[in-house]
Amino acid sequence: MTRHDERQGRVEESRRIVSAAFRLGGVFGLVTLGWSLWVMTQGGSWWGPVHTFLAGTVLLAISGATQVFTITGAASPAPRAVIATIQRWLVAIGVGLVLVGMARKNTWATATGAVLVVAGLAALAVALVSAVRRSLLRRFDLSSRFYLLAVAAGIVGVTLGGLMGLGMAGAWYERCIWSIPISRCPIG
Repeated sequence: MTRHDERQGRVEESRRIVSAAFRLGGVFGLVTLGWSLWVMTQGGSWWGPVHTFLAGTVLLAISGATQVFTITGAASPAPRAVIATIQRWLVAIGVGLVLVGMARKNTWATATGAVLVVAGLAALAVALVSAVRRSLLRRFDLSSRFYLLAVAAGIVGVTLGGLMGLGMAGAWYERCIWSIPISRCPIG
């Protein structure tokens, strides 16, 4: 196999990873659209459509994009297809369980879903670290570290969101949120 063939194979595999992640994220995008229409016409909470979009569509798009950028930027072999597939489905199934669990007030589904999303993000971190370690070009190591920092922040965010969804955040959460002056809120 020539160097050009290896490079071409790496690019094609990274495109397969990002395409699959975008397609699955698109499914969550359609669910977001349908759920939003339901809320607008029938009433209800916007929690569902917002979390479907952010946790489903955006998280899957980010996981696919970070992998393709890391693989192509670092000139690294793509993770095995089974690893990328497991990572993607852990996130998708986890988000689905959280959505169903919150809508049905099912703590088991909510907790299991949050754990699966965290596991999917941890699998993404492992794939990114593996790609960086096998990279031919070290010039993109810094950006890959920022991807890993973002994944770590995502793990913290999903964990905190899961705890809040399970009602384990306690009264400190409300005291903390309502004690922040509006003038300090970045969107206020």
